[in-house]
Amino acid sequence: MSWETRSDTGLAIIGQVNDALKIADKWRVDEPRGFMWWASDFAQRIWADPGIFHHTHSVYRLHAEIELIRGRGHAAEHEVFLSHLMSRATLSALVHDPQGDTYKLHCSVYACDDNADWLGRLFLSAVGIQISEAHCTARKLSDDLKSAAATTSHPNSGIRNEPDPMCTALERFFKPAGANPSRWEDVPEWEEADQNIKRLAQKRSGDGKSFLHAEFAWAGDPTHGDCAILEVTTQRPHPELGNGLHLCLILPLRMDEENAAHTALELNAAERREWKWIHDLGSWCCENEQVEFNCFVPNTSYNKAILPNLVHEMAIRANWASELAQAEARSSGAHLA
Repeated sequence: MSWETRSDTGLAIIGQVNDALKIADKWRVDEPRGFMWWASDFAQRIWADPGIFHHTHSVYRLHAEIELIRGRGHAAEHEVFLSHLMSRATLSALVHDPQGDTYKLHCSVYACDDNADWLGRLFLSAVGIQISEAHCTARKLSDDLKSAAATTSHPNSGIRNEPDPMCTALERFFKPAGANPSRWEDVPEWEEADQNIKRLAQKRSGDGKSFLHAEFAWAGDPTHGDCAILEVTTQRPHPELGNGLHLCLILPLRMDEENAAHTALELNAAERREWKWIHDLGSWCCENEQVEFNCFVPNTSYNKAILPNLVHEMAIRANWASELAQAEARSSGAHLA
């Protein structure tokens, strides 16, 4: 079966991404449920897992992934630097592939008939940002870390000397829109977002216009009254993309920055590996010796479904992280993920 049949919801969105990016056949290598393509000399792979029937729907997990740098045997030495960098994450996570000793950007979403319209457009934004981020930052990262950029060439067409226009998507589309006020400012979806976590949060507060604060029980160490904290706001612009919607989940973990950075990367690896049924948009990172999950949705991606859905999924993510910490506490010496 080829993705070009568009015979299910997952493959239909893959086809829409291909159409929107206007990918030339000479720069693409097709797979049964997706493709790999070269927008520059960094290869991006986009694919849909086979569907799983879940709560009356067939659900398809869609992925986008692009290689950034090769560790060359020193990947562990880069963890703190890279994890701090991902405090500025947008819609992709930083993951390390130990088999290839390669750091990658990865994102995934769970699509079904009910959410395919808005989620497909958000996934396309994540794909475009991922391409542009890799093109703009990978070589500088490799220089800063004295590593190697993970460049490759098309198996038949060779090296791409002229980058695809998507490599400048940040400058052309996302930054100009971010110069305007946040499109999530004073919208009715804040009330729906608050209601979506009403039964999950211990405490909630917000102004119903621009921010929401919530606290979730943390069972990793029941002797402390710690909580995971969720902050959602339009008042924290992205340093490069400007205004939009920022979501941050802060875990009450006490550790030095080396362990925090390693834990963040383990959590990213676990999110990539597991079917958790929540969209993997954003990245775990290390900030001020804390483990956080950061997600930034740019103005160009606005849809009324995004705020209530992503807030609800952040609450589920808080519970998932707490369960992992519980398992770690019960099994001393085991890895968090």
